[in-house]
Amino acid sequence: MLDHDPVLLRLNIDTWYVSFIDKVHSPHSSWQKANAVQLSNYCDAVNENLGGSLNLPTEPIACHDPGCCDSSHYAALKNYMLQE
Repeated sequence: MLDHDPVLLRLNIDTWYVSFIDKVHSPHSSWQKANAVQLSNYCDAVNENLGGSLNLPTEPIACHDPGCCDSSHYAALKNYMLQE
């Protein structure tokens, strides 16, 4: 048995209908689909654009586990955030 009761609402409110337009595709990076070479190229491009001042951690970026508990990934991201 569940620990909550369902709620049913019937609302009598005015609504305004809006027409929808077709979604325009805007490409963006997909870290999950990137391979090691692509991640390395991305890190190189970022470092080049920022004068080589950042050391991006590729292992945590390449991790596909949404529930990742790898302490080395956490440490790498923390060190990255603390860079000046």
